[in-house]
Amino acid sequence: MDDPMWSQPELPNIADIDVLFKGHAIALLSRAAQSAIAEWGGSINDITHIVAVTCTNTANPGFDITLCSTIGLRPTVHRTLLHGLGCAGGVSALRIAHDLLLGAALQGLAARALIVSCDLPTLFARAELRRIDMDQDVGFGLSRFSDGASALVLTNWIGTKVVERAPLWNLLGFRSVIINESERYSELSIGPFGFQPTLSTFIPRLVSSELFTNFMALINSIPSLRSDPIYAMPNSYNWASDFLGRSSLKFAQEVMDLKKSNLSHSCAVYKARGSTVSSAVLNILDYMRYQSANNTNRKDKVIALAIGPGVILEMAVLQMVSTESQRYSALWCE
Repeated sequence: MDDPMWSQPELPNIADIDVLFKGHAIALLSRAAQSAIAEWGGSINDITHIVAVTCTNTANPGFDITLCSTIGLRPTVHRTLLHGLGCAGGVSALRIAHDLLLGAALQGLAARALIVSCDLPTLFARAELRRIDMDQDVGFGLSRFSDGASALVLTNWIGTKVVERAPLWNLLGFRSVIINESERYSELSIGPFGFQPTLSTFIPRLVSSELFTNFMALINSIPSLRSDPIYAMPNSYNWASDFLGRSSLKFAQEVMDLKKSNLSHSCAVYKARGSTVSSAVLNILDYMRYQSANNTNRKDKVIALAIGPGVILEMAVLQMVSTESQRYSALWCE
């Protein structure tokens, strides 16, 4: 609130917001990335890939270039910058990093990927408040979204060094779907004063109608899960779900026959900080690892679920390997 943008007479335009994003995002991401690398224990020179994601900045070159030089990544690191994915960005980044590392493994190459995500929706708060004042139409975007950054390290386990720490999560499989005839329900439009979200209240019902079919398709794509009938039951997993807020989680709970305990981590994170957009699911996974360390009845498998503009549905299955050595591949969220 100390920044002059909050008190100056004129609204900050898209160029002003770009400057603000780069100033604040790089600081947040640098801390997140350095902490994730330190927790992993390996050398920054062994990072072969970076997958960066945001939906609140469209600058070229992207913020990933600045971040690479700021934290000291090699200039030959393979860079992937994602945009336009909204809240699905974090799970999408996991999927893409997984595929990149799998491709390296098929070539017999050691690969380590740094995943970073950052969104700063409060940069558009003044423009949104002005729109509300002019249109007398209050959406729920401002109350739902908050700022945040996250980082984690993934490995393909080739050429592992002694200093690299034991894993926290294994990534078992992914599913990405564009829901038919859904484009008009969710978008993030660019205007002279930044981004303006359009989110239909129909999205939870729309996505809920597609959930079970896509859940089963995801499970059936993973041999170790489809062979065990227990894993065909949605309530045999904990769910890290970015599903348009806490109230909307009820739609998922009903259609998937989930218990409150299956969604307790997601609800707790929403209550504490709202949705941090592309970092939201990563925040929930980060919260899960600490809660699971003290829970003798924890479920070792997690469904990550996120929804983005399109409407797109991103899903993943993760297996918690260890909570005792919370180091390698552990998430760090700001």
